[in-house]
Amino acid sequence: MVAAQKSLGILFGLLAGIACHAPQGTRAHAVYGSFGQVLPAGEATSHGDKFDWQNLGPREFLDQLRSTSGYTVQGIHRGWVRLSDLPALVALLDSTEPCGSVALSWSSYADPHPSTLGVEAAFLIEGYRRGEYPPGLNSTTAGLSSVELRAWWSTVESGNGT
Repeated sequence: MVAAQKSLGILFGLLAGIACHAPQGTRAHAVYGSFGQVLPAGEATSHGDKFDWQNLGPREFLDQLRSTSGYTVQGIHRGWVRLSDLPALVALLDSTEPCGSVALSWSSYADPHPSTLGVEAAFLIEGYRRGEYPPGLNSTTAGLSSVELRAWWSTVESGNGT
């Protein structure tokens, strides 16, 4: 019986540890590191990524990019961009308003040139399509086609795609 109580105590301790690392917030999602490991809550912030990914969405992220020359994202955010975000992002595809570009933290290249809201909206849409953001190392080198993204969106909007 003592062994069973110890096993039960260990199990509860493990579950409590997992719960402490579980994402919380209105946009709760898992964040993965460069080796595919789940990052503990707050890990990205401790490495300089100050955006509140667990509570804010793509619209707020684009607002932040408006006021910076570039942003380095710590980790891969799985499921962060949602279907409900897409109409606003598609509407921005043709925007030429300057903003900062995005680089994944393990990229060896950070573009020193400004990006546009249209390019960043495309990168966010591609993030939805792949199920993770950022969907690549750099937003300005992704080469995404707004025509292709709009065609994809029209099939999703009509209920014929995901």
